[in-house]
This record gives sequence, C-alpha cells and structure tokens, in this order.
Amino acid sequence: VDMKATNMRTTKKIRKLTKTHSKTNKIKKTKKKIAYFAGGCFWGLESKFKAVEGGVDTEVGFMGDKMKATYKEVCMNTTNHAETVKVVYDNNKISFEELVRLFFEFHDPTTLDRQGNDVGKQYRSIAFYSTKQEQQIIQDYIQQSSKHIVTEVKKKMSFFKAEEKHQDYNQKQTFQRICKHNSTLAEPKYSGTYVKEPY
Repeated sequence: VDMKATNMRTTKKIRKLTKTHSKTNKIKKTKKKIAYFAGGCFWGLESKFKAVEGGVDTEVGFMGDKMKATYKEVCMNTTNHAETVKVVYDNNKISFEELVRLFFEFHDPTTLDRQGNDVGKQYRSIAFYSTKQEQQIIQDYIQQSSKHIVTEVKKKMSFFKAEEKHQDYNQKQTFQRICKHNSTLAEPKYSGTYVKEPY
C-alpha cells in the first residue's frame, strides 16, 4: 500500500469537506439589515415588529429632525421628530418588501398626524428608505393600495434612540398601568392623567 498516496487522498477529502462546510456556514449566516418605520406610538409598533419572524432586534427612538431630543420634547411638539422604530432584520429570512407590507398592516396609514386617539405630528406615518430600491418598494405599495394612504416616504435621517425606559416598553410594568387597560381613551401628551404619574 502506498501510504504517501493514501495520505494525499485523505488530505484532499478533508480539504473538500472543510470548503463545503465553510460554504454552508456562509449561507446560514445572518444577513443583517436595518429598516425604520414611524406609525403612531412607538411602544405598540415595536411590539408588533418584535414578534415578526426574521426580526433580529428592535429599538425605539426619533427621526425627522436634525437635533437630538427627549421623549418629553417630542411629545410637546417642540421638534419635527416622529416616534420611530428601528428594525434590525435577517434579510435571508424576511425581505424589506415584506416588512413594508407588515408596516402598513400594523397601523392605519390613512389618518394624518394621528393613530387612534393619539394625535400630534410625532404620531405621523412615515416609511423611511436608505436606497432608491427601498424607496421604489414603498412607493409601489402605496400606488397599488386601494386606500387613501397619507404615509410620508422619506430618506433616512439620523436616528436618535429614546431613553432606556421606553425600550421594550410593552414588557414593563408601566405599560400595563398606562396602556393595557386604557384602550379607548388616550392621555394628553406627557400628562400621565390616568395613572397620576408622568412617563
């Protein structure tokens, strides 16, 4: 038996298997991309996107103005920001087009500067895009819809993350007091009327 030849054949097989394994890993590797949507109170919109299969992570914050702002400032209409959800997603599992479709299902895009009883420009509907392709996807959806959609289509600006207490808000105790049992009446901006506490 030619041991040298046998060893060479074995080495080649190992290299071939290693390359195949490496290619498989590359295919399975998460392809992270980011999308931004504004559609009313970001607490509720975040919770809906967080439940989407293919989503990797979410953050709530503000977009629409050049200056950083606090939640209180945005709610008092002293900025041009809209409450915005940052969606980090795996493009191998879900497409931007699918996220756009879900966005329009998750909120009412036919009401100007409001969602339900939440009224103010910070609650306006905006679909942000980073590329011309994303812009076209959003515009195509709006044009093909039978609804009178008032959603703004805007190029992505700087995203300012909201205070930590607003992240994953629907999982926190404050949400249970403020929102869960208050489905018919919305509070005046930053008043804390129904729970006797600011938020």
